[in-house]
Amino acid sequence: LHLIGHLQRNKARLAAVTFSCVQSIDKLATALALEKHLGSMSTEKKLDILLEVNTSGEESKFGIHTKEELFTLVGQIQEQTRLNIRGLMTVGPLTGDRDKIRRAFVWLADLYRQTGKRCPGLALDILSMGMSGDFEIAVEEGSSMLRLGTALFGQRH
Repeated sequence: LHLIGHLQRNKARLAAVTFSCVQSIDKLATALALEKHLGSMSTEKKLDILLEVNTSGEESKFGIHTKEELFTLVGQIQEQTRLNIRGLMTVGPLTGDRDKIRRAFVWLADLYRQTGKRCPGLALDILSMGMSGDFEIAVEEGSSMLRLGTALFGQRH
């Protein structure tokens, strides 16, 4: 079971117990809260995570903003024993401008490759980008995981 929305730090205990993957980590404090709760469990559970990158620059979106911030966070999370970084994710810009969407996805795909080269100990295998309105572009740019809720289930009411 994957958590695909933003995780508040105060919900980390519930997330650690409930999910096998959290797809939206963008802060060390959230990662450390998950690690703490995983460590207090009686099992040796490890949690897969995706790091969220804000590729659109939109203030309303969560995510890491720079390559340096990403590499720093990766290094800090790699020091934890219960968290397994599986890849990167983004929510593309909310626009009809296909070139702007493509630029955001190209940037994330480039960050994904750079992260893999810089941190060879990581087994990155997930590049999550693309939703119902832009998944074709995401696939063209290398996405390995899509979020297609509206395409599958229709508009929210």
